[in-house]
Amino acid sequence: MAKIITDLLNKRRNRTSADSEDSISSPEHKKTRTTKQLSEEEDEIWTALNMSETVARKLEEILKKPQKLDVIEASVKNIEVKLKNLEERTDVLEKDIKDLKDGADFTSTQVDKQTTELTNAKAKIAKLTKTVNENKKVEKRWKQNSCTWRLTLEERTLSL
Repeated sequence: MAKIITDLLNKRRNRTSADSEDSISSPEHKKTRTTKQLSEEEDEIWTALNMSETVARKLEEILKKPQKLDVIEASVKNIEVKLKNLEERTDVLEKDIKDLKDGADFTSTQVDKQTTELTNAKAKIAKLTKTVNENKKVEKRWKQNSCTWRLTLEERTLSL
């Protein structure tokens, strides 16, 4: 459109006064245009031309936008794929972490049970050790008393 208007303006500029006189003669009742009117019309034409050029540029920009949108859409799809992969990997990691926590809890429970059993075993060993020591003392006294009784018994038997 801008090209058409530019071509028209160029044709108008290239006309000579002889061309206009040779062509259709103007009716007598028609007003003749003054230079001021021509200048105003040219200004309007130039304004329209500038506006059409602006519109043409904007239309070109608008036509480029779908291409940009295609690029953006491709980028968004790529990001979506990567995000999905990250979500899947995160799910796997969360499952692994849960398994590790469950394993740690089980191990902790087993350690607590074994610690309790060990503590109970130590208490039994201490009790048994004490009983063995007491038994050794009793046995020692028994042996001492036994010897004393034998002697006493032999003395009594001899005195009889």
